[in-house]
Amino acid sequence: MMFLYGLYSGNGGASAREYKHRYPNRRSPGPKVFSSAFQQLRDKGCFPGVCGTAERSHTITNRTISPGDRTKRLDFCTWLTDHPRLSKFILYTDETIFTHCESDNTLNEHYCSEENPNKTIEGNLQHQFSVTVWCGMIDNQLIGPHIFEGKLTGDVYLQFIENELPLLLEDVPLKTRRRIIFQHDGAPPHCTKHVTEYLNQEFPQRWIGRDGPRLWPARSQDLTPLEFHLWGHIKSLLYDKKINSREELIHHIKETAQMIKKEPTDLRNGTLSVLDRARKCIAADGSHFEDDL
Repeated sequence: MMFLYGLYSGNGGASAREYKHRYPNRRSPGPKVFSSAFQQLRDKGCFPGVCGTAERSHTITNRTISPGDRTKRLDFCTWLTDHPRLSKFILYTDETIFTHCESDNTLNEHYCSEENPNKTIEGNLQHQFSVTVWCGMIDNQLIGPHIFEGKLTGDVYLQFIENELPLLLEDVPLKTRRRIIFQHDGAPPHCTKHVTEYLNQEFPQRWIGRDGPRLWPARSQDLTPLEFHLWGHIKSLLYDKKINSREELIHHIKETAQMIKKEPTDLRNGTLSVLDRARKCIAADGSHFEDDL
């Protein structure tokens, strides 16, 4: 299910139709089943049927969009739809935290299954470790991942975009690199004075953010392909792996990213779908629109 949901860039209706076509003898889930399963995987690190393994750090469901938010979302989406040719040059970026629990003691970890709420599996649930991961998406390319060591602060982020990001972008075609429009959200490490100064220097009039020449609207995870496309895809591929250490988690994240880099059509579907989402957002007057996908 999640493969099809990613293949069709978060379009529940198209995913449901393709599922029915591929598996005519199975019970076909409806569009909302796809979106609900993806939200569960994205927010809790597990499907509705099973809890466990790596987990995303931040939850983005039940976002409250204020009238001010809607205005800013409309401004951004109108700009994007008025300049559709710029879409292939936008470098969408995001960070997330993957965590995993392990222990020397075997515990009983309960399924979240509605079919059998009393079923248990063996799990490790005492010592926790985590990995902060940065990735970018531009056109049909996945950039990264980059693993941050320790807490992500403004200084750490500045060091990354100054010294590491240029190396990660070396595989991007030069003609694209020269026109990159850098995007990040309004997370505190992104908004320090020194980060803003560097972006103004490195991407003059070509970056999107809370203090950028092009404003990134708050509470707009539904407009960045890393949130609605990439992180869930990585999660689905990591899902069935037993991970015993932080080093193993990092290895599997990098391994999974390499697999995804071999799917340029899927990556392009993810970045191009932002345009369709922007149109849906405008039609919804800047409010939630994912139920209409």
